[in-house]
Amino acid sequence: MSSLTMDRDLSRVPQPIVKKLQALIRRARLVTIVRGLLAVMAATLGALLVAMAVDATITIFSSTGRWVLSLAALASVLATGYWFLIRPLARTFTLQGIARLIETRHPELEERLSSAVELLSSPDAPELKGSELMIAELAKEATGQATIVVPEREFSFDTVRKYLVAVLSTAALLLFAWVLWPESTSRLVNRIMVPFADIGNVRETDMVIIPQDIVLARGDSLRVEVTVKDDRVRSARLLRHQGSQSESSDRMIDMSADADGNPRFSFSLPVVDEGFRYRVHAGGGLSRFYKVTVVPRPEVEQLEVEYQYPAYTGQGTRKDDKFEGRIEGLIGTQVTVTVHSNTKLKVARLQVDGLPPQNGKITTAKESKQSVCRWQVALTREMIGGRVWTLRLEDKHGFVSWPQEYTIRAIKDQPPEVKIVKPLAKRLEMKSTDSLPLSYLATDDYGVAQVELLTTT
Repeated sequence: MSSLTMDRDLSRVPQPIVKKLQALIRRARLVTIVRGLLAVMAATLGALLVAMAVDATITIFSSTGRWVLSLAALASVLATGYWFLIRPLARTFTLQGIARLIETRHPELEERLSSAVELLSSPDAPELKGSELMIAELAKEATGQATIVVPEREFSFDTVRKYLVAVLSTAALLLFAWVLWPESTSRLVNRIMVPFADIGNVRETDMVIIPQDIVLARGDSLRVEVTVKDDRVRSARLLRHQGSQSESSDRMIDMSADADGNPRFSFSLPVVDEGFRYRVHAGGGLSRFYKVTVVPRPEVEQLEVEYQYPAYTGQGTRKDDKFEGRIEGLIGTQVTVTVHSNTKLKVARLQVDGLPPQNGKITTAKESKQSVCRWQVALTREMIGGRVWTLRLEDKHGFVSWPQEYTIRAIKDQPPEVKIVKPLAKRLEMKSTDSLPLSYLATDDYGVAQVELLTTT
């Protein structure tokens, strides 16, 4: 907004004239600002209503179309703001200019105001301006005439009345629509104001879509069903957008109507290996995008087992990195099973037939960020005949690993064997003073700690 231009020396101009003209300039600017603001408000509401009507009438599939509609509405508002607000306020108001404007409305002033301001503020030499006495008399008459000029009457707010009516009319239409159709009106306003937002069109509310956003395990099937609350609809299409590919369109299969006679449609994918986004178009309704997220089903990537043998065996511990699920060890052995999964787990459970399930201790690998689970199982006599054990891995989405059975068996510790190797004869006759050298062989699975010779008489 420009300020008052004081390009001349106004000290000789009578103050009543200066103050009156400055008051006229301020009033003119105030009326211009109010008129411009009302015009911008009316243009904003009008453009919004027109854009809403277009969006409600035409099915806009691409985001580009929504951007064009929103930017067109914005452009009309900006053009109105420039024409009614910026452009008028950019003009410079001078005392001479406002005086001439007032004199065009009041011929009876006979250009005394503008002439007085021009002559008294002119830097020209006195001989060029004319008689000082005549100029003083002109200034006196102009001062008297300035009192009859009223800024509020010269620049009345009556000129902005039509803009106020336009604002109130468009606002009333918008409010009326909001009262009658609050959800639809809010949806249309949001689609115009936020063209990048993923919002279905106004007819989306006629559709009930199942399952909407969903997370699937890789390889699972997907079935999308839609019920349309409009018995005139005869077909529906599922629009898919996968990766960088262009959007595909698939016709949905007709289903029997629901209890209220509303048409229903479905679309099925037997195997889903990659995630995608989809939306449904039925009649004039176009839904927002729904996201199908595909995650790997929990599974075992690597099995490890560690056997801690009973202390008396002297075997210590043994680790098997190439473990494939078959557990076999001496009774009393403590077995530690370690599983590396392909994804993060929420629950990991080991179940041995006939025993309560055991929840594993879950940690996260530093490098892969995947889960590592551990269990400890003691081999007991009850497992001599062999049993089946299984793993149940569950992630945060509730997906469970496919069942897979492994075996576990406990082995008895066989008793040591002792064999006399010398003498070979089982019956000997000897004197009481003779000595009998004995040689024997003692064997055991895990070694012999002590041998005692027992004799009877």
